[in-house]
Amino acid sequence: MSDALDTNNKFWKFISTAPMSVSQNLSKERQNLPDIDPADAVYNAAAFTPVSGEIISGREGIEDFQEGNYLMGSLGLLGAVPLLGYGPRLAKGMVKSARNIINDTALNMPTNVRGGIIGDALDKAPRVQKAMGISTDKKVPLASGRTAGAGLPYYTPFLKPVSVAGEGATALGKTVKSKFTPRDVAFERQTGLPREKLKEIAAGAEGASETAELMLRQMGRDTRPLGVVSNKTYLQQGIDLTDTNAIADAVGNKFVRANNPNPVPDKVSKRYAPHIQAQGKSGTVSIKNPAYVGSSEAAGQASVAPNTMKALQGNTRKSYLATLNAREGTSLKQLTPKQTVEFLQVSGAVDVHMFRKYFKKDFETPTTAINTLLRARHKVQNGAKIGKGEQKALDAFNKIPVKKATGTRVAAVRDDAGNLLSSDTIANIKAVPENNFLTMQQTFNSSQKELGGANAFISVDPVNQKAYVGISDKHDIGGLNPVGGEDIITAQPLVSVDYALGTYGKRAGLADPSTFKGNTKQQRDAAKRLEEVTGVRKRPSETGRDYLRRAVEGADVRVTKDDQRKIAGRVGKVGAGGLLTGAAITSAMDDE
Repeated sequence: MSDALDTNNKFWKFISTAPMSVSQNLSKERQNLPDIDPADAVYNAAAFTPVSGEIISGREGIEDFQEGNYLMGSLGLLGAVPLLGYGPRLAKGMVKSARNIINDTALNMPTNVRGGIIGDALDKAPRVQKAMGISTDKKVPLASGRTAGAGLPYYTPFLKPVSVAGEGATALGKTVKSKFTPRDVAFERQTGLPREKLKEIAAGAEGASETAELMLRQMGRDTRPLGVVSNKTYLQQGIDLTDTNAIADAVGNKFVRANNPNPVPDKVSKRYAPHIQAQGKSGTVSIKNPAYVGSSEAAGQASVAPNTMKALQGNTRKSYLATLNAREGTSLKQLTPKQTVEFLQVSGAVDVHMFRKYFKKDFETPTTAINTLLRARHKVQNGAKIGKGEQKALDAFNKIPVKKATGTRVAAVRDDAGNLLSSDTIANIKAVPENNFLTMQQTFNSSQKELGGANAFISVDPVNQKAYVGISDKHDIGGLNPVGGEDIITAQPLVSVDYALGTYGKRAGLADPSTFKGNTKQQRDAAKRLEEVTGVRKRPSETGRDYLRRAVEGADVRVTKDDQRKIAGRVGKVGAGGLLTGAAITSAMDDE
């Protein structure tokens, strides 16, 4: 046993004290240094060859363990075992390259998912699309500069996975192709960004620049060249997700005029910050300007918006108040705090998902369903006769799953101390403490492409009839971060809504952050960086998007010998891998 251990120790000592020339070549390979060894392809083949393969794998395994990468380290050390080692070495290549190809494929997927090759096929069958409820006259901008039809949209009921799979397969093909195309390899080496994604952004695809920047930030890559477009979108980026005070400041009054007479109450922004933090574990927060679309969504005045805000600032609240006055013999001018709890908890329960699943077959719109359900619940509370439509609303409500956290079907509405006030039974709604705001949240499908399914934080002052609404979302790929990436939460500053008057932002007495001028220098710096990597200078009157489009098309990109060697190395890996189980293709994707 001692002899075997001694032999093993000598073997590892030999690996750890390999000749300096070998050590340098290994370090260059693993540190991504630009001066690639001309024997690159030989190195790649040697990694799969007996004896030299075991030595290379063992040394890389030690380096991985020293860096804290235990999975790759374990595969590396197993790959150093004679006879047994080829399998783990192949697996290690697949794990390393799978990370790259997954991230690059996700990055190359268009922001407006339309099913890729499957969507292309559907565009040729408009009758089928029409039968599925898909618009046949929509035009979607593509990276090529052309436009395509709606295809198979991402939100098509029951077919979302099919849409994503088709788009993913298309993006995978483009990603693999780009890894072996000299000009694409040179472009990404020079700019740090994939040419396909920049072409999509330049083509004007909605949300493409914001999505790309968020994903690249998650991967720790340079996003400055995108700043000519995205710096107009974000007020601040890179806030530590654990810094509650910094987040609260950014979503409160930081980006509105200092002399604003109606600031966001501190207690609201301090409540909103933990709501944002709860969406991730570690990472950063990006503050998006709520101008235009973001503000109108928060106020419930966009075509897609939180159903609670649509109901609160529209006719639904007025109708409910009229019903209460008529049946209770009162002449109230506004809902009492306790009545507001009932309104919020019911409208909050009928979010976009619950409406589609349980209410849509009987009610044309969410606000109609909410109005009917409020009226029906009031009748039940007072023992009045229930109408046919009201019974349908109650039946649909009773199908909503009971939430484990609260034991109720209605949405959770809480006071300033976080105490639960809501209840499925009106009589059991708790009294609202004096001067307390009512806080809740609701999901909805935002029209802001980089957000998609978003979360609305809603804090209501029932006495002054104001709501403070913040929209946020964790950036992910189907619920997952890019491989090796950190959490990034996009959050909009709170928008002030005077729901009695139906006004928001400046018209509600709160300055809108759209007037923020702090990104002028960021715009100049981004333009300078884009000029550095493309050789194209911005024209004085040119918009950021027009400049980016011209820079992508006219970039001074030259294929170098190193680019050719990189491609040759990838081809070499395909040969060395023997095309086993597809590992050769994924291994070929591994960045040198």
